[in-house]
Amino acid sequence: PIFHIDVHGKMDRKDNLDLDIGMGPMEHCWADRDDAEGQAEVLALKEHLASGMREAFKVLKGKTFQVHQKLMHMTVEEDPYLNAYWGGSTFETISHQSVNLRVPAIQLEIPHTMRKELVTNDALFKRFATALFNSYKYCVTSFRSHDKKPKSCGCANFDKVEAVESARNFVMRKEGRPVSKTLEETELMLRELHHIERTTTE
Repeated sequence: PIFHIDVHGKMDRKDNLDLDIGMGPMEHCWADRDDAEGQAEVLALKEHLASGMREAFKVLKGKTFQVHQKLMHMTVEEDPYLNAYWGGSTFETISHQSVNLRVPAIQLEIPHTMRKELVTNDALFKRFATALFNSYKYCVTSFRSHDKKPKSCGCANFDKVEAVESARNFVMRKEGRPVSKTLEETELMLRELHHIERTTTE
């Protein structure tokens, strides 16, 4: 089976050196809520990969890195804000698109300092890659839900007519003319406002 690993780089944060393991699309769109087997597959992959990455970082033996004038350890965050899922009524990440095609997918957000360490520390790089491989070998290859597309995935949570109408009313003048000069600009503003509405309520 295919396993899509979407590798992203992020800036060093001011308060952590987390490797973000984004599994939002898997958690929202891989299985129906009443599909215990599918839900268990996602949870098993999440826990296995997070555990494997924490084990990989042990090769650093407590080494700290100075970032933003602070000494930090490299850690793992399996419930990050950047989890690759932005809902179903806005642009979809490529890992989200993969999940919609029934391909298991994750998004890794790797901070700058961690990326530098990975390309210079062979032992860490090997363990990092091994953690990914083992999660594929022991989790993804045992998935049985590849063909069980959910009847209503998490994307449906954002298909709310009232949200679209609220945004549409905001961009139209009282006389019915758009605030923007062209229809294209109006539709773009509508999509952006709908996106903002989703992100602020999520």
